[in-house]
Amino acid sequence: DDVQYKLFPMGNLSEFPDFINSNPGIRGLNVTIPYKQKIVKYLDEVDESARRIGAVNCIKITKFKELIGYNTDVYGFETSLKGFIGRKKLKALVLGNGGSSKAVQYVLEHKGIEHLVVTRNPNSSRQRNLIGHRAGEIVPSSSDGLFDRKRHGLLNLRYGNALLSRYPIIETETV
Repeated sequence: DDVQYKLFPMGNLSEFPDFINSNPGIRGLNVTIPYKQKIVKYLDEVDESARRIGAVNCIKITKFKELIGYNTDVYGFETSLKGFIGRKKLKALVLGNGGSSKAVQYVLEHKGIEHLVVTRNPNSSRQRNLIGHRAGEIVPSSSDGLFDRKRHGLLNLRYGNALLSRYPIIETETV
């Protein structure tokens, strides 16, 4: 098969149904900001993790023209943790409470990893319990964007906007 990856700028999401109907050869799409949450209403099905996160960044178009939404950040972050799960008890620090952070929090909750979310808006309606368990503790950053390192520990694993902590600190690794 001849496969191509193209950019399809969209001025308004209301154009999406016409775009899909006028491009029958498309088999999948990436979705970027600002449409990751708004696209859901146009889909026939949404993967469980994407539904719980509330954001879709990848759409599969089946041979029956069904549109299925996924959040690939979940798979990417979960895969990056495989070498660390089971070695020692992990704790995580998630910086921010935006879209990518939701995927990271979902994986951490799903894996039972205790975590702390540092955000400028700790009481934001965007913070929610993603998978039916107690969500990670939410703390505000100070006006200078810092948090109390002594209270929350040191960090040793960095993935995007997530930082994972193990005690005692042995080395620093970037995924």
